[in-house]
Amino acid sequence: MRLCEAMRLGAMLKPQAQREMTGPRTCALGAALDAIGVEVVAHGEGYNALIWNWPILRMEVATPPALLAIDPRYPTTRLEAAIVLLNDAAGWTREAIADYVETLEQSQVVSEPVMEAVA
Repeated sequence: MRLCEAMRLGAMLKPQAQREMTGPRTCALGAALDAIGVEVVAHGEGYNALIWNWPILRMEVATPPALLAIDPRYPTTRLEAAIVLLNDAAGWTREAIADYVETLEQSQVVSEPVMEAVA
């Protein structure tokens, strides 16, 4: 499941939270974890599950304009940080964040392994 899909699915399960990943409310990343059934007990656990399932989170991206308006010092950032800040500082909905992530996922060239027929 792509990260954007997991965020959208998880957003349907609980209300949105700022500055907390999981609980009765979830942030964008917590919603993604809920969607794949990962229950976070400790913060590090959640981070590890996120990176394991969606390595794209480590990708360096151009800082979204909404975040540059808040702090213009960083023209690039890791996707994981951009998502946290869009959720917590910019006040984007999880669905809007998923739309943003989807544009990045679509721009990634993903090569599927080619299976050769065995004679």
